[in-house]
Amino acid sequence: MAGVDDTPDGLSPAERDQYLDRYVPDKLRAGEIPRTPFGWRETAGFWRAQHLQGKTLEKGMDVVFGLTRAGWEREVPRPVGLQGGKSIRVDFYLGRGLSPSGRVENSEAKSGTLKDRDVEQLRGYHKLLRAGEVVRLYTRAERDNEMSKQGRALLARLKKEFPNHFLHKPMNERVYQRIMEAGARTMEKEHQQELKANLAKIPQREPPSLSVERISRDYVAHVARERAEGREVGIEQLRFMHQTLREMSAAQTKAERDLAIEDRKGLGLRFHAAHDLEQAHELRLRQQHADRAKQVDALTRELISREHALLDREASHTAERIARQERDKAIDLDNARESFLGLSYSLGKIQAVEQNMHNETARELPAAQAQAFVQETESVQRERDRPVVEKIGAIGATVEREAARREHQRLLKAAREQTIVRLTPILGAKEAQARAATQWVAPPRGAEIGRDPQQILRDRDRAARERAAQAKQLEAQQIQARIERGMAPEVAELAVFHQRNRPRDPPSHTSSHEERYRAFAEREVDAARRRLIEQGISPEIAQRAAEGRRPDSPKPMPRLERTDDDTGRDRERERGLSRGL
Repeated sequence: MAGVDDTPDGLSPAERDQYLDRYVPDKLRAGEIPRTPFGWRETAGFWRAQHLQGKTLEKGMDVVFGLTRAGWEREVPRPVGLQGGKSIRVDFYLGRGLSPSGRVENSEAKSGTLKDRDVEQLRGYHKLLRAGEVVRLYTRAERDNEMSKQGRALLARLKKEFPNHFLHKPMNERVYQRIMEAGARTMEKEHQQELKANLAKIPQREPPSLSVERISRDYVAHVARERAEGREVGIEQLRFMHQTLREMSAAQTKAERDLAIEDRKGLGLRFHAAHDLEQAHELRLRQQHADRAKQVDALTRELISREHALLDREASHTAERIARQERDKAIDLDNARESFLGLSYSLGKIQAVEQNMHNETARELPAAQAQAFVQETESVQRERDRPVVEKIGAIGATVEREAARREHQRLLKAAREQTIVRLTPILGAKEAQARAATQWVAPPRGAEIGRDPQQILRDRDRAARERAAQAKQLEAQQIQARIERGMAPEVAELAVFHQRNRPRDPPSHTSSHEERYRAFAEREVDAARRRLIEQGISPEIAQRAAEGRRPDSPKPMPRLERTDDDTGRDRERERGLSRGL
């Protein structure tokens, strides 16, 4: 490849010895084709990251639970008679003589999901369990849902066959992070001890070649090389490497800060001197973290670009599928809503990763520059995300529109069923059904959305009764006022009756009517927008999706003018009332 020395001479001395003296001979003995030097280094970095994560967890388990102090042995090979005479290596082993249960105990911790080699290890543990031993398996609860089908089935089998001897203990994220932090401190301490001892033995030693920075830099180069050769690194691998490197970087930063505190305490300095040293340490730690973050940022940008392209394709395919269903009047509402929420949350995660990266950069800038930098990156992000936001928002609008239609249909059905039940004893089943078929009720609005149709009808009926009672009370007050002015009681009642039933001008499509509709529509849309935001949808997507709840604009109605006959009848009615007729 142009610009890359893909020969053993391009490796460091330590890497060259490992490649030529161990890796290549082992591959040839196995009848396999060795990777090129550069490819081997990239692959070694990838597996090293996984190994370090597992070792960090193992060290943390030892520190937090005090296993070696209690007599547990670390990394003990156990011959179990697997195919080919293979043995398994357990993280921690406790002999029968030290075990409180009187049984041999084995403890294993997994930082990720179960892979093929882990399944093979579980088969070995199955043999140990059959021999009467105890096995404890600690896993990261957040990753348990990513477990392979084979691994999940084997776990279930072990739990069922050995309920008292096979103990599966998922760690929640808080516990996992605590253990990782403890392990990172131990790893760093042991590394420093080893480095110091080695430096005492030899005049000079190369700096570690598989640091977070080195792994990040080498892996990004690997991704670029794959693309140049017409291949793409799988997005799942990108996600895994990005998450692993971020966890390693965070653990290393935490370990470095804890070590700095221990170093300062060990010097026994007075307050001001210790404070000055603390500031110097913190500045150095921040710079080291920033240097690591910059290397990881290159991988972060690659991941964001790939995630965004994948999300855009998924949004387009989903929009096309829902549009076809809408044309066929066969929308799968649950699936469409799930797709809308999934796309919205995925975009939110991508934006959060990018924003975290920008915030890390901004922390290293002066306050004024940091604010301008964050504002500029947010503006660029919004503009870049606008097309996919519009696609997801349009999907959400379709979902909200269809949901509103179905909610109205359920409410209308419930109202008609009530009408049939109420009128059948009076008019007969046929006439009651005919009356119900012409019934119409307003769709659910505001707080009614998502509630039981029967409850909505009961609440509306109660509100109608309250309004009727208030109207009746008002009429009684109007009648009493007329009686107090000297009008006969029966005439006062008749006057109020005619006032209530006096023909009014029919509504017209005036500007005032349009303004009331717009205000009402905006309230409905705003309620839907707030509801979606409460579900974790971004405001930009929620605003577009909420448009699906906007009620249809009322059709224009012709204005009907009152005729002279109508006016004359009103005057005759008024004269009759004044004469007490």
